[in-house]
This record gives sequence, structure tokens and C-alpha cells, in this order.
Amino acid sequence: MMGSSSYKGIIFMMSNLVLLIFARERGKMLLEFKSNFSFIRVHQSGSIRDLLLDTDDINYVQSAINLKDPLDPVFEYTTLLLVGLLWNPDPVQVLLIGLGGGVIPRTMRIYYPQTEMDIIEIDPGILRVAQDYFLFKTDSKMNVYIEDARIFVKDYQRKRYYDLIINDAFNQDEGESYAWFK
Repeated sequence: MMGSSSYKGIIFMMSNLVLLIFARERGKMLLEFKSNFSFIRVHQSGSIRDLLLDTDDINYVQSAINLKDPLDPVFEYTTLLLVGLLWNPDPVQVLLIGLGGGVIPRTMRIYYPQTEMDIIEIDPGILRVAQDYFLFKTDSKMNVYIEDARIFVKDYQRKRYYDLIINDAFNQDEGESYAWFK
């Protein structure tokens, strides 16, 4: 059984968590515009910059970068998306589905400078935001295709062998792989 001091401690911790969540959301708005797919916003609080997407009246953080340490993953799932490297630690060609803020390709480029990457992003607004606000840069070994990943994967004219496929297409309501099951 918990005493009243335990409840007060839990309430204090929860109130601090709520304050942290709201403090981050109240960061400075750097950009907002409507794309063909969602309402895109970029907010910054301290060194953390967030990419927020509003689709179907649900506003959520899609990507984030710590500008003081761009290789420090703000979200743990970013590291989990790279777990395939345990089975293939030296990929030659990688397919990335979904760009967001460009965290995955930026990280992979640092650690795998010779890897060729094809990136599929359906929303051209996301590419512009990743380049302008999230330190995303392409190079001679990186191709970004602005199209629906379902069509890209089914297109036999571009059929390639990939050592690693990372699906980072995301929809808040339906989860990570929503595009493949519609």
C-alpha cells in the first residue's frame, strides 16, 4: 500500500513530465505550410528541432534533431530501425522508405560513406524541409525519389538488389508500415 508521500511523488513526477511535454511544444515556430499530404510545421525548443505533421487533424512529431549533437538520436526508434545492420554490417545498396527529417540517411552516410542509398519520399515538402531545417544533404551515392513507395517497389524497370531495406514510412493512426497494407 502506498502512503500519501508516494502519491505526492508520483503526482510531482507526472506534472514535471507534462510540463516538459508542453515546454517542448511551445518552442519557436520556424516554418509552417500545407503540402499535398499534410500540414507541415517545424518547431525549435533549445537545441531540439521538431518536424511536426498534421494529417487528419492529428498533429504529431515525425522527426527531430538535436542541433548540438546531430548524431544523437532524439527518438530511440531511430536506432532500432538500423537493427538490420547486425545481419548485414557492410551494406552496398540500401533502400530507405520515408525521409522525414533525414535522420537515417544522414546517420548512415557518416558510418557508411560508400553505401549507395535510394530514398523514397511521397511528399516533396518533406524533402525541402529536411534539406533546409534538418541538415539533410544528398551526394553522388544518394538518390531521392519523390513518389509513392508502393509504386516504386512494384516498378520492374528500376528493380535493384538491396542489401538492406528500411521502412520509415509513418502514419500516426496506422503505424509504421501503413503504406504496404492499404
